Amino acid sequence: MGSSKFSMSHIRRYCSLRPKLFVALGLFVVLTAGGAWQYHRWLHPRPNITFGEYAPSWLPPGIRIKTIVERVDIQDHYNTPSFRLDLSGNGSVVMGKNDAHFQPGPTYACPPPDNSDICKPQTTIGGQQYLYTLQQGYGVDHQTMVWSKGNTKIVLALQTKPGQAYSKKTIDKVVDSFVSTHFKHLPVEERYRMLPFDSSDETCDGGC
Repeated sequence: MGSSKFSMSHIRRYCSLRPKLFVALGLFVVLTAGGAWQYHRWLHPRPNITFGEYAPSWLPPGIRIKTIVERVDIQDHYNTPSFRLDLSGNGSVVMGKNDAHFQPGPTYACPPPDNSDICKPQTTIGGQQYLYTLQQGYGVDHQTMVWSKGNTKIVLALQTKPGQAYSKKTIDKVVDSFVSTHFKHLPVEERYRMLPFDSSDETCDGGC
């Protein structure tokens, strides 16, 4: 009899806990599946990225790549996928799908209106054509170089103190040094991925 009461008490307790167990199991499955999906996204290329990953193999002394920011899976009207390399000295490199209206060659033109002190097409020693602009003011010289590599548009921005803008020889060397790479192989301080459901940058913890 005692054994029967013991068994029945356990059955009643199991029945009272069963809904909670189902809820806990459901949460575990959802969280595990979500984590596995996020892990898969960190390790595998995103299908909507249709442009290349490039990085400079040479930068002026004192300049280095500090941070990689990936804007991925963002396909609405205002935001398009892009990669950004943040450089020391307030410089940056932004890559995205090449604009059909921005083609390499002597047809490079300054976008109207343009408030640059200098804006003109240039060609490196290696034959790479790019659009060069220089804006001076607010205590800095801001140099911007824009060019195409295949289906990728690259925008390189460098800042210096007034009167210390980089020479064309130096700029040409940086532009010609860009090579195809995979960002996960670049030694940088931080990596971020900007996800479509959040406007903030999410840290990849080195897994990008």
